[in-house]
Amino acid sequence: MAIKKIITFEPCFLLALIWVFYFLAFVIPNLNYILGIQPRTLSGLWGIVASPFAHKNLLHISANSISLLVLGTLLRMQGRKLYWKVTVSITILSGLGTWLISPPAIVIGASGLLFGYWAFLIVYGIKRRSLIAIAIAIAVLIFYGTMFFSLLYAAPGISWTAHFCGTIAGASIAWFWAPQRQ
Repeated sequence: MAIKKIITFEPCFLLALIWVFYFLAFVIPNLNYILGIQPRTLSGLWGIVASPFAHKNLLHISANSISLLVLGTLLRMQGRKLYWKVTVSITILSGLGTWLISPPAIVIGASGLLFGYWAFLIVYGIKRRSLIAIAIAIAVLIFYGTMFFSLLYAAPGISWTAHFCGTIAGASIAWFWAPQRQ
C-alpha cells in the first residue's frame, strides 16, 4: 500500500483543527469553558459537539493527537464516507452520554472520540470479518489494548465518563453498522 493511501487527509484535517482551537484558547478567555461539556445544563449542550476541540494543556493535546492520528487513519482506511459518519456519530453519542452521566465539572478533550474509534475498530473487525478489518482490529488490540484499563481506573482530573461513553458509542455504532459477512 502506498504511503499516499496510508496518510489520509481527514484525520490530519481534524487534528489541525483541534490544534487551532488549542492555540485560540491562549487568546480567547474561557474558550475551554465555552467549548466544554457542562453536564445537564442547557448551556452545556454546545459542548457535546465542541468539547473534542478543547484541551487543558500541551500534554493533554499531545497524547490525544497521536492516538487521534493513528486510530483516525486506521478508521479512514475503511472508507472516507464511513470515517465521517463514525466521527460525527461518536462525537454526538459520546458527548450526549457524557452530558447525561458526568459529575458536575467541565469535560474537555477528544478522549470520547478516541475511545470511540478504538471500540469501533475492534468491534467492526469482529463483525465485518474482512481481512483488512480483522487486521486493523488485531493491530488496535496489540498497540492500544491497554486503553481498556483506563476504563476501570481514571486518575483525578480525568473524565472516565467521556472514555466510557466513547467506548459504548463506538462499539454500538460498529455493531449496528458493520455488514456481517458469512
